Amino acid sequence: MGERKDIVLHVWRTLLPLGIAEEAAARWTAENAGRIVEEIAAVRTFRKIVQAAVGFEIKGKGEENWTERVVVGELRREEEQGQRQRQERGERAGYGQGHKGVQVQGERQGQGQMQGQGQMQGQGQGQGHGERHGQMQGQMQRQERGEGQVIGQGQVHGQIHGQGQGQRQGIEQSGSRYVEGDNDRMLGLIDDELVQAIADRLHGRAALLSEAQELLAAGPPACRAVAAGGWSALAPALQWAALRGLVRLRCAVAPQQPAASPLRRLLLPAPMRRGRWLRRCMRCGSGEARMNRTACAACGSSACAYCEACLTMGRSRECGLLILGGGMAGLADAQGAAVPGAAPAVAAARAHSVHAPAAIAARWGLSPAQQAAAEAALRYARPRLAPAFKLSPASDESPFLIWAVTGAGKTEMVFPLIEAALAAGGRALIATPRRDVVLELDPRIRRAFPAANVVTLYGGSEQRWEDGDITIATTHQLFRFQERFDLVIVDELDAFPYHGDERLHYAAAKVGVPGGAVILLSATPPRAMQREVRRGKIGCARVPVRYHRHPLPVPVQTRILRVSELLAKHKLPRPLLSRLAASLARGAQCFIFVQQIRHAEPLAQLLRAAFPNTSIGATSSKDAERAQRVQAFRNRELRILVTTTILERGVTVPFSDVYILDADGKLFDESSLVQMAGRAGRSADDPNGRVYFFASASSQSQRQATAQIRSMNREAKRNGYLLQSKPNTHRQER
Repeated sequence: MGERKDIVLHVWRTLLPLGIAEEAAARWTAENAGRIVEEIAAVRTFRKIVQAAVGFEIKGKGEENWTERVVVGELRREEEQGQRQRQERGERAGYGQGHKGVQVQGERQGQGQMQGQGQMQGQGQGQGHGERHGQMQGQMQRQERGEGQVIGQGQVHGQIHGQGQGQRQGIEQSGSRYVEGDNDRMLGLIDDELVQAIADRLHGRAALLSEAQELLAAGPPACRAVAAGGWSALAPALQWAALRGLVRLRCAVAPQQPAASPLRRLLLPAPMRRGRWLRRCMRCGSGEARMNRTACAACGSSACAYCEACLTMGRSRECGLLILGGGMAGLADAQGAAVPGAAPAVAAARAHSVHAPAAIAARWGLSPAQQAAAEAALRYARPRLAPAFKLSPASDESPFLIWAVTGAGKTEMVFPLIEAALAAGGRALIATPRRDVVLELDPRIRRAFPAANVVTLYGGSEQRWEDGDITIATTHQLFRFQERFDLVIVDELDAFPYHGDERLHYAAAKVGVPGGAVILLSATPPRAMQREVRRGKIGCARVPVRYHRHPLPVPVQTRILRVSELLAKHKLPRPLLSRLAASLARGAQCFIFVQQIRHAEPLAQLLRAAFPNTSIGATSSKDAERAQRVQAFRNRELRILVTTTILERGVTVPFSDVYILDADGKLFDESSLVQMAGRAGRSADDPNGRVYFFASASSQSQRQATAQIRSMNREAKRNGYLLQSKPNTHRQER
């Protein structure tokens, strides 16, 4: 019973010979170590899927009957409408290779009827060369003494007996034949080169069926021809690729059993420890909470589950197929094979791949702090980029963190890592949560690696189905990949929307090849990750100084009323006005950060009244002209910009000061405060920009942010990275 269910998993909407299906069942059982993955609901769903695919109603109480009939493909409506009455004893003539007068005797004895139950019993006699007894009732048993069988569709049954070669049964109708023979070649119709081309195209991808067809349609001519043929042309090739371990076929939404909690393991017997089955999206990792159920025309279910969490990227359905390119035996790149089309990039990277620290610094123009971090990351990455390491079952899959202050030049530090990955014949990925960062990185990466094929992915990207040596992508695009990249670099892991989104963490964790190198970049890593670093569970290299080697501006804390109270009084406090006047007098532009969107424009109106000769603007996530205002601020057309946390990252203004109002508010945590403070002092022409925390009280987040900045300055001074010994600090004001 269990084995027949396993077969169904591997014959997804595909008619396969029983021998090949049994091989699939054995492969699946070995991979899953006997783990039970189907419940009754899942079996019923599969039955509906197969019923819709083969076009006839499945009857019968046992799972074995309908499974056998689908696998063998021997029942069709034409057969049900055929002869329902047979002679108890009759003779039929069969035609074979060199035997024209073969006599066939069929016997019907109650168990050998074929009336929608998939039961057949035949008995034939030849010229003393062999005999075959077949019976189908819940399962099919075969006795072979030869090389194969030919099973067609129709109503002419015969046996061909050869000299010790075996036995064949044929059913012919209109000349069409379904061949089941040597299991080394499925159907005798699928070309191995075509299967390999499809597997290469799908390698490292996690694609729904519609996405796989689009991917193949954008590939080489052989793949385009299969995609043009629709599901009927694609299904056999996918199935054969799955049996060879080149791809994996999964339900897009599948039931999974949760891991047993320590309390369950302690109190409950083994069968009850893991709890009930729960559905999970295999593409984005979302659980039952994000499942929606509707009537489905594809499978006929009145409550077919689909994932609403990743709905914008295509519907992941319970009855839908998810194709994972590159099975356990299909990791060609990890076994040392070259990436298709990557020869120029590999040759260029190997030509420049250097190991001497001085050579690395000279090639990429790194500062001493950047060079030290790049060398530490290379010591972590190089063994993991070697094929032997990735294939080792004991490979350490822990990531490596580059903890670099804002403006430290993190992009330049990853150039040696990308070069090492290309030199090893691998693929590199740079993932970041924000689209604007992706667009900014694209020209810089192309200039640094002119021989490499660079693919940039974001919502609406025209390169969605292209293969590249280096891929730059937003974190949402990672849902479409699976075990593809040898080097994975995740930038701004503490930024929205990546921070706190379990789906994006799931996506980032599955895109790298097992045992590959994972580099995390952050100026403000989460507290939990900082604890892991202190405990030695995650490798880390700290870059405590910016590329210009000046200390970070230390925030000055000043107490004033809350913004809501200032707006109610229509009056700004003297400490704020005096410091703004000083910033404007020295020629600086001013970021003024507020927590609430509704406070931005009213505060800007008060500032315009206080500084009538100064150009002042306000923007937020709800501002339709946000891009124009930000660009005007970059061009110095605006001297003061009131904004929210949307500009805490990614905007660099060379000569600027930072004012953070309501710094004690709940929306401004340590990470946000450090990032906003990092807008000041980024330019070598103005490294001592000023940072002010204005609040009604001193909060823990303010103290932690200030302590982190001071700690980085002390470490930079201790390691000799600073050009000047004294950081730019101001006295505490009350």
